[in-house]
Amino acid sequence: MKKRKLFFALLVIGGLSKANAQSYKNAFAVNVGVTQDGYGAMLSHNYFLNRHDYIEASLLATDAKYTSAVGSEIPYNDFVLNVSYSKNILVNKKNSLSANLSAGTVFGYESFDNKDLNDGTKILDNSKLIYGLSVGIDIDCVLNDKFSLFFKANEYYHANSDLGKFVPFAGLGLRFYTK
Repeated sequence: MKKRKLFFALLVIGGLSKANAQSYKNAFAVNVGVTQDGYGAMLSHNYFLNRHDYIEASLLATDAKYTSAVGSEIPYNDFVLNVSYSKNILVNKKNSLSANLSAGTVFGYESFDNKDLNDGTKILDNSKLIYGLSVGIDIDCVLNDKFSLFFKANEYYHANSDLGKFVPFAGLGLRFYTK
């Protein structure tokens, strides 16, 4: 009788600890890096569907300069909302290192800093809403139960941008997990 109660108690405790260790639901992240001819910062929220796959909503702000065909630099900023699905493609045995591929949609605003450039060139287009698609890779290195360090590289396709259809972003970040 005592052995059965002890076995049942160990089974319950083991089951609860296993369930608790696998119960990530949300993560919040900050990422800084480089973009085409400039810098960017990203804030993101991850909603986990299982241990490694998640839906991500991120806000990217960039500060960059586009170099035109005649050599003029056009300062601009992008403010982009990206919603994507991220699928795990690789994880090590200890669950401390993983890689995910992601794909999603992009919607944002492209803002020009000025309309007249120093060499007399005029920008004929206006600041405007932009939209498109994104693909990316995310390599995550777990530090402890609450934090991980990650590298993110995304390629954004802005379907209606006159400054460049393809805009890359790559950077390092810190992710905070909640239960």
